[in-house]
Amino acid sequence: MSDSFLKLIEIVQRQTELVDKGWAYYSTVTLAVLGIVIGADRIRATKALRFIVLGGYVVFAVGNLLAILQAQTGAIRYAALLNRQITIEKLDGIIPFLNPFPLWEIALFHLSIGLAVTLVIAFSNQIRISHSKH
Repeated sequence: MSDSFLKLIEIVQRQTELVDKGWAYYSTVTLAVLGIVIGADRIRATKALRFIVLGGYVVFAVGNLLAILQAQTGAIRYAALLNRQITIEKLDGIIPFLNPFPLWEIALFHLSIGLAVTLVIAFSNQIRISHSKH
């Protein structure tokens, strides 16, 4: 394996880590928002507070999606370079080709989660939580 090949593997790994960090951030914030909305009677009961939380979440989700898509675009490009290098160095069969998710699949998945969360926030006033002690 050439030095350029090893360097390319390192670049692909760093780019993939950026995508993973974007998803980790999205998951953490999404779960926190859901926990706060479902657990806070005041937010569920107040239309204005639900609207503020909903607006903030949508702004966050759009920004996060754009960041993930940008990182994934880089991952796709570098994976293509690495796959070409695998062929050039005759390593196919030894090292598997990378096949990153296409941007549309990532966007669709992200938007599906975002839509579900926005619906939960918007209709959280319909959620009934019992605070009885057992």
